[in-house]
Amino acid sequence: DAFAHCVESTEKPVVRKQTLLHALDWVVYQMDSHEGTLHVELFSLLTRMVMAGVSDVWSAIRRMCARRLGSVLPFLSLDQLQCLFEALVKTCLQETSSWQQKEGASM
Repeated sequence: DAFAHCVESTEKPVVRKQTLLHALDWVVYQMDSHEGTLHVELFSLLTRMVMAGVSDVWSAIRRMCARRLGSVLPFLSLDQLQCLFEALVKTCLQETSSWQQKEGASM
C-alpha cells in the first residue's frame, strides 16, 4: 500500500516513476521466487499502481509503466488479465478520461 500511496500522492514525476519502476520489479521478483499467481490483495495493489502509471500526465511514466506491465502479465491468472484489460478499456471509453489517460490505457 505504501507504493500505491506514494504514486498517488506525490506531485514529483521522478518519485512517481521510480516508485512505479521498483514496485513493478518487486512484484515480478515476488512472483519469481514464489512461482505462483498474484493473490487478491497484491493484484488489487498492482491494478491501482498500473492504472495510476498509465494515466500519469507525464508520457515517460505512461510509457515505462506500459513496458513494465509486460513483465508482470505472465504471473496473472486469466481472470486477473481480464479484469485488468477491462479496467484499461473502461478508461479508454470514458468520456471523462483525459487524452493522457486514454493514451496510456491503450499502450
